[in-house]
Amino acid sequence: AGRYNNKGADYEDAGKYKEALDCYLEAHSLGLAEGTVNSARCYYFGIGTTDSPQQALYILSNSNIRESGYAYYFYALAYLNGKGVPKDYERGRYYMQIAHQRGCPHAAQVLNEIYANEMKNNLARYSINRNIASDVTYPIETSTNTNTRTSIDRDKNINYNKNKKINKKSNDEKVIELSKDIPYTYSF
Repeated sequence: AGRYNNKGADYEDAGKYKEALDCYLEAHSLGLAEGTVNSARCYYFGIGTTDSPQQALYILSNSNIRESGYAYYFYALAYLNGKGVPKDYERGRYYMQIAHQRGCPHAAQVLNEIYANEMKNNLARYSINRNIASDVTYPIETSTNTNTRTSIDRDKNINYNKNKKINKKSNDEKVIELSKDIPYTYSF
């Protein structure tokens, strides 16, 4: 089985992607984990075939490594990018954390990018909220009875700076694309 996986890697290095996929599928059929992951990778990224994330996820979910870090890594990529499944940022992030916990070395890179994007978004949101707060005025009245200050019709009298435009990003706008720096063949 390992022989087929190695032969597939050689074909892939030589640019013979269809032959590489055939070798990886043979290694997968013989139960080799690396063959399963490489077959799924080929289908996911369209190496030697048209890209078919659904086929990649099917191979992983019906294999002996469906609970491995590499399987969760591809599940996470699929959900983060909306390839083969509906786009779901939170589920993709969760699966990427599991992939990292289960030893997939590539998951750490993706998580770093996810955390950096989240931190940047949180800082932007904080900045926007600070700007809104500085543009709001709350009329205050002094009560003659108790000598304390109370707000008057706070919700109706908020003055917003009408010229300020605020751009908020939704979860749908968070896109993680990572195929560039990821090695093309996997061996454990």
